[in-house]
Formats: sequence, structure tokens, C-alpha cells
Amino acid sequence: MSKHTKKDLIFFAYQGRRSGLADENVEAIRRAIKEFNHHQKTYVAKSWEEYSKSTVISKEVMRAISTSKIFVADLTYFNHNVLFELGYAIAKDKKILLLLNGKISGANEKYKEFILKTIRYTELLNAKSITTALQKKHFQENLLKEFVKIKNVATNSNDIFYKQSKYQNQISLDLSDEIYKYKDRHSLNIISEDYSEIRYQPLDWYFQNIAKSKIVLIHFLGQEVENSFVENAKNSFYAGLACGMKKNVILVAPAKYKTPLDYTDIMIHYLESVDLIAGVEKWLDEKLRKVTKQITETKALKDQDDQESNLIKLGIGCEIAENEKRDLISYFVPTYSYDKAKLQKDIIITGRKGSGKSAIYIKLLDELKKDSLLYLVNLKPECDELLHQIEMSELFYSQASQRKFFATVWTLVILSKILEIIHERVLLKPPGVPLEKYEENIIQYVEKNEKYMGLDFIDVVNKISIDYGREKQNTPDVLELLYITYIGPIKKVVVDYVNNSKNVKYSKIVILADNLDKTWNVSENLDMQSEMILTLLEIKE
Repeated sequence: MSKHTKKDLIFFAYQGRRSGLADENVEAIRRAIKEFNHHQKTYVAKSWEEYSKSTVISKEVMRAISTSKIFVADLTYFNHNVLFELGYAIAKDKKILLLLNGKISGANEKYKEFILKTIRYTELLNAKSITTALQKKHFQENLLKEFVKIKNVATNSNDIFYKQSKYQNQISLDLSDEIYKYKDRHSLNIISEDYSEIRYQPLDWYFQNIAKSKIVLIHFLGQEVENSFVENAKNSFYAGLACGMKKNVILVAPAKYKTPLDYTDIMIHYLESVDLIAGVEKWLDEKLRKVTKQITETKALKDQDDQESNLIKLGIGCEIAENEKRDLISYFVPTYSYDKAKLQKDIIITGRKGSGKSAIYIKLLDELKKDSLLYLVNLKPECDELLHQIEMSELFYSQASQRKFFATVWTLVILSKILEIIHERVLLKPPGVPLEKYEENIIQYVEKNEKYMGLDFIDVVNKISIDYGREKQNTPDVLELLYITYIGPIKKVVVDYVNNSKNVKYSKIVILADNLDKTWNVSENLDMQSEMILTLLEIKE
């Protein structure tokens, strides 16, 4: 008896044939699917049309894309459903094959001007051109990683990403005013694309800020507005991207806008400002209550777990202030320790668990990040660092080598975090302004040396342990190699940036650290852990 093997799915997205009109693309794709399936044993190709008989087609289509291995999209017509599905597929990290029929009037011109122009496509000529592309695996992989380094993004650290209407009419201005009033009332963090200040943002800016945010609000243009088709095509892509990242997504559009089927259930239509504002506020209230409930439930479970954990797993820091970060900032009352921390050049705040150390840290972080001249280095071990079982005593032969090792690791951590801040600022440079050579060096270095970028102390120690092995890492050669390979080059690109950039010489570097004792094992001698912190305080580079 033969064993049945489930085939991997290839999903095809394309604009369907319009009533009474022939469409060469549809014919080619349908034929390609049929011929491909006839000879394939590993994959099965299906089109969106196979799900079109369902009353919940959008959910069925999204489910099919989620379970697929490869996503094929025909962008010839820049169909908004297709672009939504493409954004969703990229967010789900699928292998992508793009098709485009350059013989169709305007297709090539639109693609050259579109946000996805850097992604290559296969020329759609006929069924054979499609099956050949599939057989030769002309897929593009890891597109999500190309535009956003998810591991370096603080996901859900921002409350709302608000993509304003590009047409600043009275209704869009009214909505923006109300959104910012709502932000102030609820002490929310908002990232917004303000067309009155910057006309264009690079594609990776959208990827990063969508990834950072809990809620994504996109204002579509009315279909009678000039260039609305292309602008709403972009909006459709961003909406799919946000849904694929599992964000809470709300789309708003004038009542004349004909909503594509894929996102009908997340679109609010309006006739006038009062309708729009009421609908958005109601939706935001519901989502914020849901988020608050989730945080409360998570906190309750965390508290219950803490009661059942032993002191070694608990560490010494307090989590409560961080879980309630948004509320804490609004009701925080300055204390003597907080005021002293703002004035002192070097300060260590100590106290028992729950005494407010993390609350001071969070408030300082919120205040200092508002200063654009500051380079704010945030040292805060994540909870999962507790899971690392590192016998750090095995890393050294002597006390002297231990201190040198700690100093090297801290230097690498701090410099890499400063470089990340500079890298993010370079990426936000206004479009149309060419990058200077020293700025290009920053981008190139970060792209080529991701391994040690953005890591905290324990993560770096783990990397060294994995990369160099127990025997080799006990020698001075490893520290010298770290200086030659990473620390030296980072210093060089950072110094070049500082020497060439305007106003940077007036900037300050502020290092905030919290929960450095979190990885301490209270059942052991704490000399080594305290040495780790003292070495940090001695870093002056």
C-alpha cells in the first residue's frame, strides 16, 4: 500500500477576468497551473479562484497563503487585492515569484515608479514562461529580512502607526487632529507619516514602523482624487503587510471607495468628518481594551509564575513597572533618586525588589529619548537571558583575564548599540538627498556584520562561546580578534561619521542600564557578577 504524501502549496494571486473582456494573463496563468500540476509530485499549484465560491473568501485566501510554501503574484495591473496578498505573504516570509506582462500598456512604467521596484520580476509571456520560472526556482526568499531586521526591532513597542491621507483635505486634517488628541488623552505613542513635513519615506521605514506598532491605521484616498490608484495600491500592500504581522489593522476611506474583497472587514467608510472620527474612536477604544485585557491577563499569569518560581529564576529586578510602561510614564511622581539620577554624571540606584528602580529607569528612558542630540544606549537584558546556562568561570584563567574579557565585551556591546542608532538615523535621511560616503560606510558595515549587532552582554558571551569554543576563547588571541574584526572597524566608521556630520560633535552619549543583576545566581558567589558591573562603570571609550 503506497503512503500518501501531502504536497506543498503554491498560491497564485492575480486580477480576475473582468466581465465580457478577454485577458491573456488569466489564460496563461490558468494553463500554467494545469500543466504544472500534471507533472508535479512535490507541489500543488492553486489560484485564488479556487476559493472564490466561499462566502468568507478573504479568510480562506489568507489561510491558504499562510499554509503555502511559494506565493506567485501577477503585478501587471497593480490590482489592490493582489498587492494586499503580496504584503501578507512577505510578512509570512514566503518564497515570492513576481510576474509582470510588459506588453500591457503602462505596466512597466508603473512598476519602475512603484515602491517594489527593487524586487525583480519574471516577464509574463505565456504559460511556458511561468512554468519555466517555477521549475528553475526563480523565487526570492527572505524579503522580509531584506527590509527589516525583526530581531533588532522592538516589536509592539509603539502603540499606533498612523499613515495619513496624502491628500490633506479638511476631513483628513480633522482626523489627524483627533488622533493626536486621542493620543494625549490615553498617553499613547504614535508614529505617523506626516506629508506636511516629509513627502516620501523609504520602504524599509514602513516595514520597521509597522513591525514596531500594535495598531496600524491607514487613510485611503477617494477614487476620484488624482493618483489615488497608485497611492491606494501602496496602502493595500502596507495593509497586507500589517495583517501578516498580526497587527490590529483599521483602514478608512471615503464612501465612494470600492473596497477590494480581501480587506472589506477591516475598512471603515465615511461621508463626513464626524462619521470618520466616531468610527475610528470606537474601533480604537475596543482594540485598546483588548490590548489592556491581554496585558492584565499576562501580568496575572506572570505574577502566578513568579510565586511558584525559586529565587534564582526570579533574579532581583521588578517586572511590574515595565509591563505597565505606558501608564507609568503618565502617573510617575519624581522622587529624590530620580532627580539625582538626572543630575549626576554617574549613579547607581540600589533597592529591594519592587522598590521602584525599574520605574525610574523607564521614566528616564522616556525623557532622554526626546533629545535628538543624545545617543541613548539602553542596556537591559531580556528575560530569556535567564535561560542561558553559561559557566562564566570557565572563560578565564585569571582575575586579570576576566576583567579584560568583561571590558572587551562591554566595549563591543556599547559601540554596536551606538552604531545601530546612527544606522537608524542614516536610514531616515530625507529622500532625494544622496548619502555621503561616511553614511554609506555605516550602512555597509551594519549589513555585513549583523552577528554581533544589537546584542546584550550575555548574548555576546554566548556568541564568543559558540564561535571560538572553550579552548580557544581562553587565550588573548580571541580578544585581539574581536578588536581587529569588530571593535576597531566599528570605531572607525563611527569616528568618520562624527567628524563629518554637522552638530554631532555637540552630542552626548548616555548609557542607561537596568536589571544587570537579572542573570545572577544567588546560590553562588557573586564576585564575578559584581565584577561584570564594575567593569561596565569603568568603560570610558
